[in-house]
Amino acid sequence: MASRQRDLVFISYSHKDQTWLDRLRVFLKAYERKGLKVWCDPYIEVGQRWEREIERALEDTCVGVLLISQDFIASDFIYERELPPLREGADKSEDQVWHWSDLPVDEPYLWQQLAYHLRHADRLDELEKLLVDFRWLYAKLKAAGLNALMADFALAPKGKTLGLMRQTLELSAHVVATDPEQLASQLLGRIPESEVQLRESILVGIDQTQSDKNWLRLLHPTLSNPGGPLQRIFKGHDDWVHAVAITPDGRRAISASDDKTLRLWDINSGEMLTRLEGHEGWVNAVAITPDGRRGISASDDKTLRLWDIDSGEMLSRFEKHEGSFTAIAISPDGQRAISASGDKTLQLWDIESGKILTSSRGTKGGLTRLPSHPMGTASSPP
Repeated sequence: MASRQRDLVFISYSHKDQTWLDRLRVFLKAYERKGLKVWCDPYIEVGQRWEREIERALEDTCVGVLLISQDFIASDFIYERELPPLREGADKSEDQVWHWSDLPVDEPYLWQQLAYHLRHADRLDELEKLLVDFRWLYAKLKAAGLNALMADFALAPKGKTLGLMRQTLELSAHVVATDPEQLASQLLGRIPESEVQLRESILVGIDQTQSDKNWLRLLHPTLSNPGGPLQRIFKGHDDWVHAVAITPDGRRAISASDDKTLRLWDINSGEMLTRLEGHEGWVNAVAITPDGRRGISASDDKTLRLWDIDSGEMLSRFEKHEGSFTAIAISPDGQRAISASGDKTLQLWDIESGKILTSSRGTKGGLTRLPSHPMGTASSPP
């Protein structure tokens, strides 16, 4: 018996998107006059069994057109009755099946919200598969950025494989956030060889998306693996980093560098939030007030500077030492600071007025370190 001819263009849509369907049918009308066979459920006549008519149309389908929206994603009928036959038909005909990574780049809503809708439509299995699919990871990284991609993992169910992928992306963040083309090398360079199935699926996705590109494939994972003590790398400074201080809530950190800047970081995402500029020499140390709102930096330019952490604005400038400031600590009440200098002195400051309250000298060498108090301030390393 001859096989059934597949010659229909099947339009799958949510009834709440009727306006979209009407616009598409107007566009396709000229092609229908030339012989294109288009089918959608308004073609079902009164008295016909609509479910059976849809099944027959799917059996004859050669091309599926999906009008994707929030309502489309949430439709159980589409998910359970229409999409499986479309995928199966594509597999049998060796045609390329549509994938979420094929979303238009200029469709910001779904790039940002797809994971949310899959989660709330209780399609957790599909969401889990999506977040270990290289095609989606690579496409979303380019379309929406690393932070948007990482936000998807917060919506996904907990599991070993998803946890491994999330940690791998966190370790790779400093590279792929600015150069998505290195995603393939980063994943294969970090995921352990024991994760055979995951590594093989990544290679399949790479072949599907980057067959025409050159990329560095590491034969063995030689980069830092997920699950170890290293969780994230923060990249942005142009020179050595001498000191770091963490805000009392543990959510942000400030780094001090030889590039004459301080930088405020979001610890969870690795994103640089603010760049604090003003010093004319190396920044050797930094401390944060107990309320987490202000920071004080110590520099080779012989100044201390008080900063508004959120805005990056310099609030005050203190300068009295004859040598470079090498360390700084803030009192637990946030009202005073003590500085150390290469001129062998310690000085106690009133933070609000910028006045020196007391000064002491007597060390044999320059001071390079002060203790930090329990609220999260930090001094420069020895």
